[in-house]
Amino acid sequence: MAELEYEQLSDIRIEIRLSGSGRIPAQVLLGTVEVVDRAIMEAERGELDEIANSFPNLSTVALDAVRYRLSRLSPGRAFNIESAASGSLLLFGVGAAVTYWLVENTLGETVKEAWLESEAHKSLKAFLRRRVLIKAAAIASRIRISRWSDAALDTQVSTEDTDRGPKILVEVKVPEALSEIPSASQVR
Repeated sequence: MAELEYEQLSDIRIEIRLSGSGRIPAQVLLGTVEVVDRAIMEAERGELDEIANSFPNLSTVALDAVRYRLSRLSPGRAFNIESAASGSLLLFGVGAAVTYWLVENTLGETVKEAWLESEAHKSLKAFLRRRVLIKAAAIASRIRISRWSDAALDTQVSTEDTDRGPKILVEVKVPEALSEIPSASQVR
């Protein structure tokens, strides 16, 4: 994948489309969001390894602190839902920049104001801008290999580069067999 550099750090936008012939069980919605969140966190750990390998002059103590903080984040914090729409169920969100945020805060704590003006900070931002498409592909590939809440789900994952940054589309078609349990008003 070619390395494109955006002018600013761009968000990795994620769109989840759930569709089916009936109602969508909460199990499918929650399982899909959980898989996306987990894929983002796995990609963030890989991103931290890339930062450590590409910036050997960064403090190993600070990087260890970032690894520790990353390991302590509770599940469900990496995917932020911004909006939802009807039709088939659509969720729009962004992958949190967990690693960048932790590196910024950890290194910023150690060197205070000097960090924001340093060459290392500028280099790190440029590095992350170049890698955003690689990171989006890493997230998408982890979604594909994940176990879904039900093996019968038809799932498609794709990535696209847009003028606003990369976008990951996760499409889940819920089979009729999963939406068979009626609500009270449907029971005769």
